[in-house]
Amino acid sequence: MTICYRDYKHSMTATLINAVSRALAILAFLYGCYCIGHTMQVFGVLCLLLIPVFFIGGNKWSDSIGKRADMKFARKESEKYSNLFPVKEVVVEENSQKIPKFVQDKENRALNFPAEITLIRDNSIAGKAASIEYTLNKEQSCKIKCNQNHVFTTTQRINTITTKHGDPVSFAVEDGERVNLHFLVFDFHGMER
Repeated sequence: MTICYRDYKHSMTATLINAVSRALAILAFLYGCYCIGHTMQVFGVLCLLLIPVFFIGGNKWSDSIGKRADMKFARKESEKYSNLFPVKEVVVEENSQKIPKFVQDKENRALNFPAEITLIRDNSIAGKAASIEYTLNKEQSCKIKCNQNHVFTTTQRINTITTKHGDPVSFAVEDGERVNLHFLVFDFHGMER
């Protein structure tokens, strides 16, 4: 058993519950030792018996809250990237049976009509005054401040936006399509078609 509390990345509540339960266990230990030393053995033993309750109960409670928060965060992350590529149906042959499957359509080709990509830098406290450089397909680049946008045009179906410190974001556009990509400083935040 460690005295240090567990830090839950996506749930401040779970971290707080874990830290408070550890603090209560330490207080129960100290008060139990004090009571045993001052002829109040019954209270001391009861306090010492509460130590595992605080440790184990606090861990279980904070773990369940932390896992729910992690699942909610993972769901939001998967929704954020869900519409970057359209889905197409392909027929796969398994055991001499044709089975339809849905896969992301990542076929790269030239577009007949250029697509318009609007890059929007949403409001955030971090890096509010800084201009962040965004690059489309390692060719076109722009610097955008908070609450500003920039319009790119492209004739490629598969495109990639990169920033200096963030992960590259790849996505597909169709002929003449207009899409909005939202960023918070370096992090991709979502796409609107």
